[in-house]
Amino acid sequence: TPRRCNTRRVRAGGRCTLRAPRGIGKERQKKVIREAVVSDLAAIRKGDFKRWNKTDVNDPYWEGKRMAMYARLAVIADEVGMVPEREEAVALAAAAMTPWLEGTNDNPLLYDMTWGGVILQSGLSNPYVNFGNTYYNDHHFQYGYLCYCAAVLARFDPGFVRKHKGTLTALVADIANDDDASPSFPLARHKDFFDGHSLSLIHISEPTRRTP
Repeated sequence: TPRRCNTRRVRAGGRCTLRAPRGIGKERQKKVIREAVVSDLAAIRKGDFKRWNKTDVNDPYWEGKRMAMYARLAVIADEVGMVPEREEAVALAAAAMTPWLEGTNDNPLLYDMTWGGVILQSGLSNPYVNFGNTYYNDHHFQYGYLCYCAAVLARFDPGFVRKHKGTLTALVADIANDDDASPSFPLARHKDFFDGHSLSLIHISEPTRRTP
């Protein structure tokens, strides 16, 4: 029997609100946050935003970070009542995510019929590229950014998520399928219930190392 894990459970009927747990009550704090949002969006518009200087539009890890950054800006802007800025960030997130969900980028997502999962086309010729994505390494990192971005879009642009429901459902199922009878994805591929943590370095045998 797997030993118990110290994990939090979502209450039955509960939902993620993407709101600050204690709110932001002081106006001076809101002012600082608003100035930061305006500054970040201005830098993005100019194309000189260096925070993710390794961004590769064909790598879901670095490109996912960029999507998540846009999505987080939308959440922060909404928290402090910046509706136009929120909508701008939402549009940026949707534009960055669309090529991945529609398979129009240069490294599209593919369904692996052998092992039942979502992999990258680049890995068909070299399984070690993109952090070993085709060996199912780091999927909970890479696709986790996309899933977070999708969660934010579900709140502010639900039509976008409805349009891409099939691909988004596959990304979630690739790393966190909860249906043991699924014919398409294994149960919780990236979760080690015995050690109580998620798995990376799946393509490398390191029995003494606890992976993230």
